[in-house]
Amino acid sequence: MIAMDARYQALVYVGAYLGLRWGELGGLKRQHLNMLKRHLTVVGSLERAGGRYRYVEETKTTSPRRTIPIPAFLVDLLARHLSEAPESEYVFPSRDGGHLDYGNFLKRYWHPAVQRAGLTPLTPHELRHTAAALMIDQGANPVTVQRRLGHKDVTTTLQLYGHRFPEQDDLLTGRLEELYRAARVQTVSSEVVELPAQSAT
Repeated sequence: MIAMDARYQALVYVGAYLGLRWGELGGLKRQHLNMLKRHLTVVGSLERAGGRYRYVEETKTTSPRRTIPIPAFLVDLLARHLSEAPESEYVFPSRDGGHLDYGNFLKRYWHPAVQRAGLTPLTPHELRHTAAALMIDQGANPVTVQRRLGHKDVTTTLQLYGHRFPEQDDLLTGRLEELYRAARVQTVSSEVVELPAQSAT
C-alpha cells in the first residue's frame, strides 16, 4: 500500500474490501458515510458525459443503491483519511476539493503506484474483483456477494464469480464430516446408561 499516494490509500482499501465500482468510489459523499454505525450507503455515482465526469445522484437503476457494513479497521482508516483530506463533500476528493476525474487519477496516482508495486497491468476495477474474491473465500453466499456488489440479480454474480464458489467444496465436505461425527458422539453419549453404585458389603 505504500506505493499509492497517501491521500488515496483509503480509496484502495475501500475498493478492495467493499467492492464499490469506480464511479461509486469517486462519487461517495461524506453524508453517506456513517462512522458511528459503521456503514456507508451507495447512492450516486460519477458518470462520464461529453468526455468529462459528473456526479449523478439518481443512478440508472435502483439496484446499485445499497448500504454496506464497514469493518472496524476500515472505519479507523477512513477517520484518519477524512481528518487529513481537503474540505469537500466527497470522501475522496481531488486536490481542489471537487470530485475525482478518472483519467487524471489514473495518470497522476494509479499508474505510478501500480508501476512502483510491480503489478502492471492493473486497473482500478480489479479492486472490485478482489473484494468479490475475498468475500467468497471467507464463506459469503452468492446472495450476500450480489447485494454488496450491487448486482441487479444473483445470476450476474454467478456469471462473473461462480467459478470461485466450487473451490469451497473441500471445506464443505470437511464440515459435513465434522457434523456427522458430532452427531454420532451425541448419539453414543445418550445411549450410555449409568450403572447404579453398588453398596459396600
